[in-house]
Parts: sequence; C-alpha cells; structure tokens
Amino acid sequence: SCWLGINAAAYASLGFFLLILLGNQFLALSIPTLIYLLGGYLLDAVDLGQFDFRHTLFPYSRTQQPIWTAFVPFLFLVFVSTCLYVYIKKHFHRLDNLL
Repeated sequence: SCWLGINAAAYASLGFFLLILLGNQFLALSIPTLIYLLGGYLLDAVDLGQFDFRHTLFPYSRTQQPIWTAFVPFLFLVFVSTCLYVYIKKHFHRLDNLL
C-alpha cells in the first residue's frame, strides 16, 4: 500500500542519513530497525502503545483507534530525518563518509 511505502521511505532516509554520519555501516543501518522494534516495547512500557511503530504500519493486532495516531510515529521519523538532513547540510565539509 502507499502508506507502507511512505513509511519505508522514511525509515530508508533515516538509515541513509545515519550512514553518512556514522562510520560503522552495520550500526547505521541497524538503528532504524531498532527504533521500529524496541520503540514499540518502550512505548508500551510507558503506556503509549497507541503510538507504537509496529501498529502504525500493520494495525491488525490493536483495537480500533483514531487515524491520527498513525501519523505520530511517522511525523517523529520525518522530524528526526529532517534534523539529520539539516545537520549534514550544515557540516557537509567535515563529513567524508560519502566517498
């Protein structure tokens, strides 16, 4: 679906920006997966399970909830990616991981 593709692009951009910033490729590409998996457990622990990253993409295991709750984790990913983009744009001359 389109919603799944948009979220996949958000996770991919997060991984790409982390790949530029960090020297360790494994760590940079693992962080979005850890956000996806561990973020859900942490949000459940603080009683914010309706904003779980897993239930945003595949909402089949939760009770019905308002549609805006699916946008909160997505907007968090977009915000983090935007912050990383601004940081990279500002410090591009110091980052040599591209080559």
